[in-house]
Amino acid sequence: MLPERLAAAHAEIAAHVDSGAVSRLSTASSIDLACREAGLVIETLPDEMEMKIDVFCILEKFARPQAILASVTELSVTEIAAMTTRGERCVAMRFDARMRQMEIVRGKETTAETVGDCRECGKKLGMEVVVKEGMS
Repeated sequence: MLPERLAAAHAEIAAHVDSGAVSRLSTASSIDLACREAGLVIETLPDEMEMKIDVFCILEKFARPQAILASVTELSVTEIAAMTTRGERCVAMRFDARMRQMEIVRGKETTAETVGDCRECGKKLGMEVVVKEGMS
């Protein structure tokens, strides 16, 4: 991503969340560098199932085994997670900055620990967290 686009995205996020949280955000020039040390990786591609599955398979290859893989999507997180070996660590997330709300959508295999970790992340961002069961 171009540096000016990264700066613009960073500024937009900073307008909606706690400055301490924003200071912990980082960027990288490749997927392996971006997710190598992350505890939570959030993918924000357009809602196209094949593209999301491809990216989740790539993320799974480079992310730490205990990392949570999240997708900002209306699609089935269960279907996306089924293409990985870590369905228990996959969720969908939806954000409403205006309402300061984060929605966590569980997949069929998503564990309570994964939901709890995501809930904690949302609270650290100063957001109200809502948990929903996903589509099968």
